[in-house]
Amino acid sequence: VYPAEIEEAIHAVPGVREARVRGEPDPVWGQVMTAYIVPTVAGPAEALVEVVRAALTKRLAKYKIPKFFCIVEQLP
Repeated sequence: VYPAEIEEAIHAVPGVREARVRGEPDPVWGQVMTAYIVPTVAGPAEALVEVVRAALTKRLAKYKIPKFFCIVEQLP
């Protein structure tokens, strides 16, 4: 799984300013994908996550969809 492919798909979602995807340690799978998203406007994080997850489901294979989503104010 290439993070750039997932980031590109997330950037295509309205309401997303920036996004980064990285692997996080997981005791069962070894690593799982986590998406860090900076929204364009403040609002309920859960709503944006649902919109992004739905968009990714239409565009990417199931195994490429991040397991976790974190809404952040800025990326490092």
